[in-house]
Amino acid sequence: GKVFPLEAHLFKVGHLLDCGLVQHKKAIGQICDNAIAEERLELNLKHIEDEWAEQALVFSKYKKRGHVTLSVPDTELLLDQLQDVEGSLAIMLTSRHAAAMKGNAKMWSSRLSRVSSILAKWLAVQELWSYLEAVFSQASVAEGMPQELKAFQQIDRSWIKMMRHSYEIRNVLECCLGGDIPRGVFLDSLAESLESSQRSVGDYLDAKRQLCPRLYLMSDSVLLDVLSQSKSVDSPISHLRLVFDNVAHLRLKRPTEQTSCSGDGTKIKSRGSTGQLTGGGETAEIQTLSQSWLGGTESKEMEGPTSSVITIGSTEGESVVLVSPVPLAGGVEKWLVHLISEIQGTVRTCIDQAVRDVENMFLDECCYRNISQACQVAVRYWWTKECEKSICHSRHDRKAMIKLQQEFTGISSRLPGVLVKGIWRNTQQQVFTREQRLKLQSVLVISLYLRDCLDELVKRKLKNLADFDWQKYCRFYIRHSEDGTSTSMLEIALMDLVSPYGCEYQGVAHRLVPTALTDHAFLSLSQAARHHRTAVLSGQPGVGKTEVVKGLAQVFGKFMLLINCTPSLQLSGLIRFLRGIIQDGAWCCLDDMHTLSTKAFSVVVQLLRTVYSALQTKTEVVLFGGKKIAVGKGLAVFATAACSSTGAAYSVPSHSRSMFRSVSLAEPDKTVILKAWLANEGFRSSKMLADRILVMASLCCEQLPSRPHVSFSLASLFAAIKLAGDRRNAAIQLPSSGIAAVGLDASTGSTSSISTGVGGVPRHPATGIPGMSTAAQAKAQAMAAARRANSIIPLTPSAKLDHALVGDVLKQIFSAKMCTQDLMVFHNIMDDLWTFSNPQEPEILTEYQ
Repeated sequence: GKVFPLEAHLFKVGHLLDCGLVQHKKAIGQICDNAIAEERLELNLKHIEDEWAEQALVFSKYKKRGHVTLSVPDTELLLDQLQDVEGSLAIMLTSRHAAAMKGNAKMWSSRLSRVSSILAKWLAVQELWSYLEAVFSQASVAEGMPQELKAFQQIDRSWIKMMRHSYEIRNVLECCLGGDIPRGVFLDSLAESLESSQRSVGDYLDAKRQLCPRLYLMSDSVLLDVLSQSKSVDSPISHLRLVFDNVAHLRLKRPTEQTSCSGDGTKIKSRGSTGQLTGGGETAEIQTLSQSWLGGTESKEMEGPTSSVITIGSTEGESVVLVSPVPLAGGVEKWLVHLISEIQGTVRTCIDQAVRDVENMFLDECCYRNISQACQVAVRYWWTKECEKSICHSRHDRKAMIKLQQEFTGISSRLPGVLVKGIWRNTQQQVFTREQRLKLQSVLVISLYLRDCLDELVKRKLKNLADFDWQKYCRFYIRHSEDGTSTSMLEIALMDLVSPYGCEYQGVAHRLVPTALTDHAFLSLSQAARHHRTAVLSGQPGVGKTEVVKGLAQVFGKFMLLINCTPSLQLSGLIRFLRGIIQDGAWCCLDDMHTLSTKAFSVVVQLLRTVYSALQTKTEVVLFGGKKIAVGKGLAVFATAACSSTGAAYSVPSHSRSMFRSVSLAEPDKTVILKAWLANEGFRSSKMLADRILVMASLCCEQLPSRPHVSFSLASLFAAIKLAGDRRNAAIQLPSSGIAAVGLDASTGSTSSISTGVGGVPRHPATGIPGMSTAAQAKAQAMAAARRANSIIPLTPSAKLDHALVGDVLKQIFSAKMCTQDLMVFHNIMDDLWTFSNPQEPEILTEYQ
C-alpha cells in the first residue's frame, strides 16, 4: 500500500501518480458510476417516501350530508400516479445498484400496491352506496321495502362514520393502512352488505315488472326514476317510447274538468286552458299537463284527486282520444297496464269505425275522419272481402274480377289527385297538415300495392279461394262471435296461419313499400313463427332485412322490440329484454345476430329452446335462471344476419339449427319502391318516371367512375324526389274554396270523375264501373287496353311538367357533387332520358303556378 498525506497544503498530484491509480482507471470509473447510480436511486426512493408520506385524499360534498364521498376525478388521478410509482419501484427493484435499499423499496412497493387496491375498491363501494342511497331515499321504494331499508340504514351509518373519520385524517397512507380494522377488510364487508341490498332492489324491481312486463324494457336506473316520481307525470311521459311503438305524449284531464268522449274516439269537449287537439277531424281544447313531455323542466304534481289520460299522440302529430279515460291511480306499473289495454281497445274501436266509413264514403274522406292505422286496416279488409266475393262470382261471371279491378283503380286513383291539390274536399279544414299528408301517403302506398296484387289476381284468373295465389297474400277478416253478441275479432290470415290483430298503436310512421319480394319474406317469416321457430333473415347490407321484419310487425299490429346486437352487448340486459318480450307476448328482432358473442348466443338459444317447448306443450310458466317466466300468447322472435364477404348466407351453428329457419332476402324491386315514392309526392305517370330514374342511375353507375361522395342509392334518389315534391307543392297556389272531385291515376296520369264511395257503390248502367261517366269510362277502357297491349301512352302536359321538374332537381343535386370530367357524361345521360325537359326549374314552377 501507499501512504501519502491528505492535508491540503501537503497533498500533491504527484502522490496520486506515485500510487499507480492510473493503472486502475477502469475499476475506479465503475465504482464511481455505481455510486452515482445508487445515489440517484436513493434520491428517487427518498422522493417517493416524502411524496406519499404527505399525500392526502380529496373529499367532496354529497347532498347536504357533508364531505362523505371521495372526489372521483382526484381519486382516479391518484390511482394513475400510484400506477406510475409502482412501475418506477418495479424498475428500481430490478436494478443491480439497489442492493443497499432493496428492502426499503420492497416495503414501499407493497404498501403502495395495497393502497392502490384499497382506493379502487373504495371507489367501487362508493358508487354502489351512492346508487342505493338514492334508491332508498325515494318514498315509494322505502314503503315497498321496509326491512331492506332498515338494513341499508345500518350500512349507511357505518359508511358515514368511516368517511367522516377519514375526512379528519385525509392522509392516504393512514386512511388506507391505519386503524384497528384494516380498511380493505371493512370495505369488503360493506361491499358484501351493499350487494345484498342491491339484490333486494333487483327483486323489488322484478316484482314491479311482473305486473307490467313492458317495464323490463327499461333499465334499472330508468325504472327507479319512474317509480321515484310516482306523483309526477313528467318522468313516465319522457320514457313512453321505451314501452310503446309510437306513443310520444299523453294529454291529461283534471278531475274538475268536464270531458265527453264519444264511443268512436272522434269528439272531445273540455274546459281546459292550453293546447288544441285534432282528433277525427274535430278540434277541441284540452289541458296539457306536460308542456315538455321529453325532459320537461317543471314537474307537474298530481296532488289531490287523480288525473286521467284522455288522449295519446304520436311523434308525427296524430292524436287519438281514448274511449275511456285512464286514471293515473296506484303505481306506474298498474296504470300503465290499464293504459296499454285501453289504447289497444281504442285502436280496435277506430278500426271498426273506419271499416264502416270505407264502405260509405270517399277514401280520402275516410282518411280525414279516421286515424292512419285504422284506414290502412279498413282498406285491406274491404279489399279482402271484395276479392273473395269476386273470386266466388268468377265461376258464373267471367268479368267479376275485371270489374273489381276497374272499381279499385277508380278508388285508389283519387288519392294522388288529393295530394296534388293539397286540400280536403267538403270539410271546414281544407289545407293539409303534415300529419294528414303523411296519413294520405301511407294509405296510398297500401292502395297501390293492393291494386298491383289485384292485377296479378286478374291475370291468374282465380276461381277458388284455396288457390295458393290467393292464400299467399295477407287477408283481413272480422269474425263475429257465434253466441250472437255484438263482439267481433279482427284476424289476419296468411296461408294456414290465422292470428288476431295486435291493435298496437303505430301512429303515422312511413311504412315499408310492399313488393312481391316482401310477400315471399312475409310468408316465410310467418310460417316460422307459426311453428315456433326463429326465422333468420339473411342478405347483403342495404337490402332491407330489418325493415321487412318491422313491416311484418306493422301489418300484424304487433309491438316489436328491435335489439341491436353487438359483440359488447351486456348479457344481463339482453336477458332482461327477452324476459319482457316473452311475458308480454310481443315480437322481438335480434338485429345482426351474427355479431353476438358465443356466450350470449348460447344463452339466447337456451332461453328460446325453453320457451318454444312451453309454447308447443301450452305451458304457461317456464323456469329459466332460477326465475319463473310467464309465456305470453302471440310471442315471436326473429333475427337478421348479414352475408359473409364471399356472399354466402349466414349459417346457424349446427347444434341449434333445429330452432332456426333461414330465409334469404335478395335485392328489392326498386321500380315498385320508386313508383310508390313518386305517387306519394303526387307525381303523374309514376311508373314511367320511376323507370326513367332507374335507367339514369344504372347508366351513371356504368359510365361514371366510382366516387365515394356520389351515390345513386335509393336513399339519395328518395331525397331528390322529396325535394322535387316540396318545391312543386310550394309553387302550387291553393284555391280559397273547395276543388272539383278529380282523381289522378298514379301510374298512368289519367283523370276520372268519381262521385261515389268505396263500398256499396251504385254502378253505371252501361259500363258497370262505379261513379264514372260514359266518356270517362271509354277513356279508361282505352288506356287499360293500351296498357295490356304494351303500347306507348303519350304523356299528358301535366305529367310532362312533373317529369321535367324531377329531372331538373336530379340534375341539380348530382351535378353539384361531380367533377368537371364527369359532368359532360352525366348531362348527356340526362338529356337523352329527359328529352322534353328543356325549361329550367324557375320556368317549370311558373307553369305550376
